[in-house]
Amino acid sequence: MKYIVGKGNITSNKIIFMDLFSKDFWFVVPEYQRSYVWQNDNIYNLLDDLLYAYRNKPENEYFLGSLVLKKLEEKNYNIYEVLDGQQRLTTFFLMMACIRDLLTDYEDKKTIGETIYQAKNILKNIPARARITYKIRDKVEEFIENYVVAIDGTTKDKEIMDYCKSDNISLNNMSKAILIMKKELGKLGDEILSFAGFIMQQALFIYVSTDNTEDAFRMFTILNN
Repeated sequence: MKYIVGKGNITSNKIIFMDLFSKDFWFVVPEYQRSYVWQNDNIYNLLDDLLYAYRNKPENEYFLGSLVLKKLEEKNYNIYEVLDGQQRLTTFFLMMACIRDLLTDYEDKKTIGETIYQAKNILKNIPARARITYKIRDKVEEFIENYVVAIDGTTKDKEIMDYCKSDNISLNNMSKAILIMKKELGKLGDEILSFAGFIMQQALFIYVSTDNTEDAFRMFTILNN
């Protein structure tokens, strides 16, 4: 759905996880956004809710939350600043890395990997790109590259545990989230693939997007109020 409010166009729609974490959406968390602050309880509650829905209502849509996005000027890719929804978007970014590293089949790992990272292809003029770029704090991008984008990055338990002591709030919480999700999702065993399929196909976000900064912040305020 499209609306004209203020000086820009506003698009609002629901979108399943598989389409949001695709080549049509790339995200930037800008400098003015707060750190990643989800605590252990937030992670456990989300996993409990997801697993309950997966086991009891696998055919139903599962609402993941809302996003407020500002579309940036980019000719070749749809790049969006994340004004609202960073916490949940980041959590699922980390979760996909954990699921990828728990899978054993190459094609399955590749499919999940594509939700996280786009590999460089010179012949197709495709640049390397992570699904989410973080400009919020020092060393967050380095952590993402080493333990989220990198294949088997979430399996480096000892290195990740060191970040649990970090004074950097984002790194501290991201590292804890990875360790919790990898442990809990690992309990699924052979079910991990069908659980991933449930998230990809049944889980959805509601997003509001505009190309005008004033409209974007207005929508952020309205939705939060």
